[in-house]
Amino acid sequence: MVNTGVNNFGFPVTFDLGNNQWVSDRENRNASYQSSAPLAGAFLGLFTDGVAIPTYTTAGLETAQGTLSPTKTLWPIEADVLDTDKLAHAYSIEGQGWVYRMDVLPIATTSNVLQGILTYNGAGKAQGTIATTGAYRVFAVKNINNRVFLRLGNDNQWIDYQDL
Repeated sequence: MVNTGVNNFGFPVTFDLGNNQWVSDRENRNASYQSSAPLAGAFLGLFTDGVAIPTYTTAGLETAQGTLSPTKTLWPIEADVLDTDKLAHAYSIEGQGWVYRMDVLPIATTSNVLQGILTYNGAGKAQGTIATTGAYRVFAVKNINNRVFLRLGNDNQWIDYQDL
């Protein structure tokens, strides 16, 4: 079993090869990247959960240039680059540079939600359940009690991202 280090969203981002030799998948210079523009209207943005995420000058993430402001939690996506598996490797945030895919959480404008999933108010108190399975529009995202929540309607209609 390989030991891993995880980021604030629980994604593994570093790996122990043994004998305490850790590597990161942040810089994969052997990968072949393809530029892409996210589908217009498909994403609400990139959620950073108030963390000062590192930014880079290029999509290859070789040269760090600074960090995103932790006071802003949702950032618009300008472009992305796909790796050989057709997964986003990095995202471009207009005027801010590039961020690593595992440092952020892309939030789609719609989410498939199953009937019976609990709904909460903006303070994290359970309010009820989703009545009908379907694709619901996402209006906002925020951290409530150290968990990521999506707002599907009014302030009493938040769902836990991990329930999806």
